[in-house]
Amino acid sequence: MKQNLLMMSLLMLMLLGMASPGLAQDDVAPVVGPPVVAYISSPERAFTVTDQITSVIGTVIVDPAVVKYWKLEIRGTARNSFLARDLVDRTLAFDWLTIGDIRTDSVVEGELGRLPHWPGISLGSWLLRLVVIGHDDTFVVPEIVIPFTVQVPANDPVYIDITYPASGQVLTGSNEVLGSILMDQWVTEYRLELLGGAYTSWTIVDRQLSNTASPIRITGGRLGALPPFAELQPGQYQLRIIVMGWNGQYRQPPREIAFAVGTDRVSNLAQITLTAPRVSGERITITAGTPLIGTVIVPEGAQYYKVEIKDDIRNATQSPLFSDWTTLGSTHAESVIEGQIEFLAGPPVVAPGTYRLRIVVIGADGGFSGAPYEIGLTVRAA
Repeated sequence: MKQNLLMMSLLMLMLLGMASPGLAQDDVAPVVGPPVVAYISSPERAFTVTDQITSVIGTVIVDPAVVKYWKLEIRGTARNSFLARDLVDRTLAFDWLTIGDIRTDSVVEGELGRLPHWPGISLGSWLLRLVVIGHDDTFVVPEIVIPFTVQVPANDPVYIDITYPASGQVLTGSNEVLGSILMDQWVTEYRLELLGGAYTSWTIVDRQLSNTASPIRITGGRLGALPPFAELQPGQYQLRIIVMGWNGQYRQPPREIAFAVGTDRVSNLAQITLTAPRVSGERITITAGTPLIGTVIVPEGAQYYKVEIKDDIRNATQSPLFSDWTTLGSTHAESVIEGQIEFLAGPPVVAPGTYRLRIVVIGADGGFSGAPYEIGLTVRAA
């Protein structure tokens, strides 16, 4: 209420040409240089940014005859501070960077802009400032600077950043995997898994154990290593980092990138991976018609991929339905990347029971291109 009365008084004084630099308010010191008012009311002092949007609230009242524009800016206090659209597209921010639009309008106790948040902004100490620029390109009023800190949110158990290999990079030198990983006490280990070339299914190529007393925290260092290049066929690969919790399940979704070895041509072996339904104990479970989501790379020269089903004679309790491998849906000539591979029919089309499911890529000679990807399928009554 006190702040609203102050604003009303201030605006009236300005309209009358009597605004005074001596006006002030509790905990918020407006910078007044007739006919300009500029201040940040929230956040008003040092604050912390995690993964949530932070709105900058305040007031900027301008006279176009005096003010050319105003804007919000941020900069990191470390020389490697950065803003990032993704793991590759990064902008160093040791100098002031404008956030949001350069503006010429007036705002009274409204949103001046929004701050970037983790992981699009690097961890550490930062500064926020509000500047009002005159037609002579100098400050119309003194700059307003507020410090803030960017931290990993407490509810996000693991922060993973892979800086090498970079997404889409063709590797010819080091086989080390570099980046950052910040873990909590609920993690038992992380694994580097590889897919592509001779690795026709996700294969662990490196791993590191953790413990509750000293969780792994690597910043800009070595996360692990790929197999020696002499053991990798030229072509495309996918790398993912999986973090395991104490319950034996993934702590969070894997962090995955694609790269190539020696050449950016497609590997001569298929690449197949499933994302959903979640694979547990080498088996997926459905209760109704369900899309099968994941990635199937059909290499150059191959004809198509297809999904097949067969009764699981080792565990079957239902009447035989698929005595031999039977195609579900249709064949597909195009690759799928993190999309629908096929639609799995549930009851009553496929009776409740246990089955084997496999994804196969058919090469030019009619045989398999790479090994089939095979898992168990349990169909339950809804």
